[in-house]
Amino acid sequence: MSYLESLFTKYGTDKGIWGYTPYYEEAMEKRRLRVKKVLEIGICGYRDIPNNVVGASLFVWRDYFPNAEIYGIDNDGRFIFNDQERIHTAQCDAYDQVALFKVIQKWGVKFDMIVDDAVHDPGPQSFLLNVLSPWLVDDGRYFVEEACPYKVEGDILDYYKQRLHPRALRGLHACVTPKPEELVIGVK
Repeated sequence: MSYLESLFTKYGTDKGIWGYTPYYEEAMEKRRLRVKKVLEIGICGYRDIPNNVVGASLFVWRDYFPNAEIYGIDNDGRFIFNDQERIHTAQCDAYDQVALFKVIQKWGVKFDMIVDDAVHDPGPQSFLLNVLSPWLVDDGRYFVEEACPYKVEGDILDYYKQRLHPRALRGLHACVTPKPEELVIGVK
């Protein structure tokens, strides 16, 4: 079991269950000691997964990226906490652009990695990808989890590419997982 997979198991996330581990490792393993800022949209908690803790993915990223500050946004106040070292959270509707920008501006950072693990709907996901791409550092990575091909007509990757602002990212690809949903990865 890889180090990242062991963290997914330790904190009870579904990222390993969904088959995302090799894709995250391929995209981030060589840069993990250089990553300084990570943002995850959708903190979540109270899952029926062994070892699950509120903010499980935030704890994973904190341990996996030992030199990074980890940021999380969720619209549910039950998942907001700020009592853990190097983890910062805020309650916000990520699809309200004004509210989202206020939170990010308050933090005053750009991110090496952004993970969208919120609504799992291609429309809001593509909106958020375009809105957050300016907050991604050059050569940063943007992950759209649980991209649902059955919610769009045609290819899921084409769906995102057609809605992507021309300057948002320089590359975008989809990763097939054991589940019906896919992981979409963008590079700035």
